[in-house]
Amino acid sequence: GDSLFPLAFANVDKDADEENLDTGGKITRHKRRIIETLNPTSQKETGNRVIEELEKAREEKTKVKNIGKIVFGDYEISTWYFSPYPHKYSSLSTLYTCAFCLKYMRLPSTYARHICKCTWK
Repeated sequence: GDSLFPLAFANVDKDADEENLDTGGKITRHKRRIIETLNPTSQKETGNRVIEELEKAREEKTKVKNIGKIVFGDYEISTWYFSPYPHKYSSLSTLYTCAFCLKYMRLPSTYARHICKCTWK
């Protein structure tokens, strides 16, 4: 069966637990470094405004799925999230993908021709 082992982190006080971090007291530089090491998103929250704006723009763009479905071999798969394909593939209703070499194509005729010639099958 599976065995469980306790984890030990370097430079972390093993007697400190999460309850002690939220005591409302002053956080020392040492504890702040530990928190930032264990939780890198805290740096994003207090970081550069340009990076924050770029992250917000990326999140907005990826909220909407861009490809309706993917044909993969004999399977037709409905998508449920944004897929970062190159721009010319980004607004297709169907993306055709070879199940052998994973090449993706825009047109069913190109896909059919490729399946006949694919050297990976």
